Amino acid sequence: MSLFSDLAERLQQTFDLDLLKTGRAKDPKIWGKLTLLIAMSITIGYLLAPPDLFELVHYQEGDIIRGTLVIEQDLLLPDHVSTRLKGEQLLRDQGMIFDYDPGLLPATILRVSEAFNDSRGQFAQMQQSLQDQSRATRQIALDYFETRQATAEADREMSFLKAYRDRLGSRIKAINQTPGQAQPEQKIDFLRRAKLDADLLILQKAQRDLADKKKLLQQKTDELISRLQERNQTGHTEDQAGAERKEIAIQNFLETLKVDLPLSLFSKLDFPFYAPEIEREILVLMETLLTQEILTSKKELELEKNPNLTLRNLVNGEQVKYDNFNHFVDLEQVRLRVEDLTKGLFPEDASGKKRDLVRQLASAMLRPTVTLNRLEMEKKKDAILVDMAPVYFSVKKGEIIARAGDRATPHQVEMINAYYEKQSEINKIPRFIGMIFLVLVSFLLTYVAFRRNPQARVPYKQLLLMSVAVMVCLLLVKGGVFLSEMIGMRYTE
Repeated sequence: MSLFSDLAERLQQTFDLDLLKTGRAKDPKIWGKLTLLIAMSITIGYLLAPPDLFELVHYQEGDIIRGTLVIEQDLLLPDHVSTRLKGEQLLRDQGMIFDYDPGLLPATILRVSEAFNDSRGQFAQMQQSLQDQSRATRQIALDYFETRQATAEADREMSFLKAYRDRLGSRIKAINQTPGQAQPEQKIDFLRRAKLDADLLILQKAQRDLADKKKLLQQKTDELISRLQERNQTGHTEDQAGAERKEIAIQNFLETLKVDLPLSLFSKLDFPFYAPEIEREILVLMETLLTQEILTSKKELELEKNPNLTLRNLVNGEQVKYDNFNHFVDLEQVRLRVEDLTKGLFPEDASGKKRDLVRQLASAMLRPTVTLNRLEMEKKKDAILVDMAPVYFSVKKGEIIARAGDRATPHQVEMINAYYEKQSEINKIPRFIGMIFLVLVSFLLTYVAFRRNPQARVPYKQLLLMSVAVMVCLLLVKGGVFLSEMIGMRYTE
């Protein structure tokens, strides 16, 4: 007890620990000295400890074994390589898991019907809009033609009235130029001139009415001409808008079918691609082909060493096991069959464009009905690895698993690493106790360093410099030992 009390007194004097009881307990230098003491003690203890106290020994294939390794007691060492190979074999025996989706056919038929019906409706609306625009333009043109006819008729009437007025004027002038006549004849001329004057007034009124009518017709003609010019100017804009609507309708058609085909394929067609006969032929092809069990790439799967597989029906949950892929068809084979099935379509179409369109649409719409279920396979893999019993090396007491100077073989590397891993699990408590002991030794070394002059008050900066110097020296020694061991493991004379 006197040793530890003396040690505490020296430490208190050296690091000013008595100041913790005074008002200077909040001085940062005091806490800095305490932190420095604890950190230096732990670091020195770690650097002085042997390498195998904190880190496992790991060998690699080809390393030089530093010492003969003799088993001290009967052990079962985990064989990670054999365990992994066992798990891989179990997974191969389990085989692959595929999902068969019979619901793909009705879903495809529904998409085809929806796409064609929507396209027919959209193009019918566009056609109706074009007809309405054409009808409006035709009506304007008819009104203009009728107005021009009415204007020409008014011009003819104006010419007739003008000629008749000139004639009446000539007759009145002739009566006025007649020399003196007898009383009866003068009376007759007066009556005749009065009648001519009345006719002239009526004629003038008719001319004014025709002039007003012609003015109204001219205004209507100008208005119709303006409307025709506006229709002509907006015609290009309407054509562009119609082309955009058509492109949008085609894009919606392709998106509904979930196919990737160029829009130019449809814009160059001289027939409606949404025609009922095209829809009918596509539905027939889908009902013929999508009832098969189609794989994305049958050739790649046939390269598997163990082709065992389980086919799960996603509709009724039925599971069927196969030991080969002969029951399935490849997606490319199905697309080649589309070529054969569409050869005799639309014999009346000499250009073959309808047949080509059906062929391209059907080929693009084909999907594999059988897909690899990677998520389920991962679940099976995890379950197998969890339930699988690991493989062990059985070693007896006194058995030599490695000799000094030999180059490590893969089998020895596995056994040595497993042995040290097992030893680390067994010796956890002794290692912890050893670490505490080394830290206490570090405190004792600190005591010895300052024992000769117990009254000395070492400045904080000097303590820091001394501590750093000690730790750097120990780090250099530790690093040199580590490098020498690494070189010794890789090379030998």
